[in-house]
Amino acid sequence: MKKNIVYLAIAAMFFMSFVACSTDDGDVEKTDYPVNLNPPAAAASAFYCELPVTMAPTTVSSLRLKSFEITESSKIVVELRDGVTNKPTYVMGDVTQSGNTYRVSGDKVNGTISLESDSKGARVTRASVTWFAIDLTVMIGEVVRYMTENGNPVEGAVTNTSDIEDEVMTRLARTWSILSAIVDLKGNDIKAYEEFDSRGGIFYLSDVLNEAVQQGVNISEKDKAALNKQIRSVTMTKTQKLYLTYVDGKEDVAAWSWANADKTSIKIDLLDQDMGNIFLNDDTRLYISFRDNRCNLRLETTITDDSGKRWEGSLTFKLKSAE
Repeated sequence: MKKNIVYLAIAAMFFMSFVACSTDDGDVEKTDYPVNLNPPAAAASAFYCELPVTMAPTTVSSLRLKSFEITESSKIVVELRDGVTNKPTYVMGDVTQSGNTYRVSGDKVNGTISLESDSKGARVTRASVTWFAIDLTVMIGEVVRYMTENGNPVEGAVTNTSDIEDEVMTRLARTWSILSAIVDLKGNDIKAYEEFDSRGGIFYLSDVLNEAVQQGVNISEKDKAALNKQIRSVTMTKTQKLYLTYVDGKEDVAAWSWANADKTSIKIDLLDQDMGNIFLNDDTRLYISFRDNRCNLRLETTITDDSGKRWEGSLTFKLKSAE
């Protein structure tokens, strides 16, 4: 009888310690999963180029060419600036490289960018000056063409990213597709948690909007419009840019930086006041974790709705590498 009591006591202690460990594990997100991510297709040739003087179009338009970025996943992002207001516009397309020539194609931008091999130097190196021949046509409600005149190349200040050897950065810097997203809302007396799948590779932010409204978040018409979009892809680059590409061809763009030494959290700065939504703003903290060829990107922020009520909100994108 005494032995049975001892055995029961030991069993009870083991059960209690197992529950305690499980609870502790649940409080800390596991981040040490095995990772199997192939290098992005254009990782060795990715670079960012900023023109010292914005380039005027050859067609009638106030939009001037400011910069372009060749990303690790064979994308190009062209940055335009309004010549009067300096308001930015970003356009993403696909790019293929043949020698010193980059061929650009897409619904919103097409053309060529060539590195000029002359005495001025053409090798793209980190923080160097390179010369380019540009012939780009951008279609964003108006058709705008940018072309170097008489074969004379233009100067660009180039940052090459292929020499940035950082394991987390190498994993992160690529284009991702969204498999699904989890919305988590906490109010004074409400805790809501729901997951929504993408449809045909496109994620509908309207699913998140409808869930928030259903839970009682009083969302303004402007904020509803920002959530009534469809995300095609998420692109992160070693130049520390975040690009959200929408089906309508528009981009939300943010500069980002590490928020902790472990490189599991980042903070962002949206590059235009009209970008983002109630989950994605300058106060949002982003958390990343990898597993196999996947990445979880969790957006955490405090939402103050249109009636002044505060909510703790998070939106977790389950991402899959497009490579």
